[in-house]
Amino acid sequence: MLLVYVLTGFAIILISVPIITTYAIKAKIVDVPSDRKVHIDSTPLLGGVGIFIAYISIIVMLDSYSVKTIALISANFIIITTGILDDIVNLNARRKLFGQLIAVTIIVFFTDIRFSVSSFQIDFLSNPFITLIFTYLWIVGVTNALNLIDGMDGLAGGIAFMAFGAIGYSAYTKGFELD
Repeated sequence: MLLVYVLTGFAIILISVPIITTYAIKAKIVDVPSDRKVHIDSTPLLGGVGIFIAYISIIVMLDSYSVKTIALISANFIIITTGILDDIVNLNARRKLFGQLIAVTIIVFFTDIRFSVSSFQIDFLSNPFITLIFTYLWIVGVTNALNLIDGMDGLAGGIAFMAFGAIGYSAYTKGFELD
């Protein structure tokens, strides 16, 4: 059954990304070449929207709309909206950080997701306040790390796919399953 979800998400991405990037070109929502860029021609932005559509579609197929799911979808919606606004109007770092902090706050208040170190036991790292701080730092840090490597077409998506695969494989070997 997992293969059906993966193939469905892949199909949605294959269909939606070309449509969205065609729109981005027509709307002139493109990344213009510069000294920092690898590409020679203008490259359409908003490709992440197609990936987000696939993500939401699979969540709708899988989940029963718990508070946790709605919180995660809401947080992801804020992140994708911040990214879209950044692509269109080039937000400054403070505004992007504000959007990210709102998203993490939703995750912290409405889910039990917390960053923890499980390889070894250090009481200081188990303190709820410390795990809260690390949760903010982790989510904002990973979001910005992916944003920073998004200078070449497909690089961030490829790395995110590989990270997802590694996390998925690790979860599978530890016995975690889709509920």
